Amino acid sequence: MVDAIGAPAVPVTPAHCQATINQQIEAQPAAHELIVKVQYRNTEVGEHRVTNPQGCRIYHGNSQNTEREEVESELANQLYGPSDAEQLALPDITNFVSNPKQEELTTSLLNCMQRGILLQCEDGDLYATRLCRCVVFFCSPDYPEVIKLHRHKPVKLFDFHKFASALQEYLTGNRRKPEMHVQLGFGQRWNYGQPLKDILITSVVVSARALHLMQLYEKVMSPTMSSLSLSEPVQISQSDDYDNLVETIKKICSLKQASVNQQQVTMTPQPVQ
Repeated sequence: MVDAIGAPAVPVTPAHCQATINQQIEAQPAAHELIVKVQYRNTEVGEHRVTNPQGCRIYHGNSQNTEREEVESELANQLYGPSDAEQLALPDITNFVSNPKQEELTTSLLNCMQRGILLQCEDGDLYATRLCRCVVFFCSPDYPEVIKLHRHKPVKLFDFHKFASALQEYLTGNRRKPEMHVQLGFGQRWNYGQPLKDILITSVVVSARALHLMQLYEKVMSPTMSSLSLSEPVQISQSDDYDNLVETIKKICSLKQASVNQQQVTMTPQPVQ
């Protein structure tokens, strides 16, 4: 058997399918990892995977390098967030747009983001704490509306376990595919359900573990693998969301295989008496 580019294809067997699932589970990211993407209107200016357990601070200016050093550490943590959080500085707008009005308005927002916004992930759940003067709005699967983040108050943006349960329901056909992206808009509110293309500064934040779980589902439920029965259970020390997902997939595959077997029996020619 040869694939589309001429290289020998790897035969896909139930054992190979199970091994692929086990490899995917073993490669799952840490529960504190998150992914951040930032855009200036339709132009992406950066994407970063945050592996720091303290999360990250998105800001603009030199506050991490200069002003922070002028105050004692306890006050600095209140002003700029944890010192050991990853520092993600937003770039100047000049290098990304040629529209003078957009440049002017975006710069005015960036100048109000010296203290920034703190993003953290705990057990797959996403949290945000707005420190800056720039007003920040968000919407997420857990909040089907656009909400203003108030300053200095940590807000839970995304619940990983709700997402995992919703994904399991989706696998059994009891609901639509769940969302996992949190949208942030800086300095501008938008209508829920509408694209953010006209917002000057936006960010999309994703729990790395939620993304991995969705990719695992898509990998296992691909046309090639979905026709196979997953005969061996996943061997892990404690049942978690990943284990529940695999068990659900195995049941779905078994039902599909049983249906195929039934069709084969029905279509088998009967001997002439």
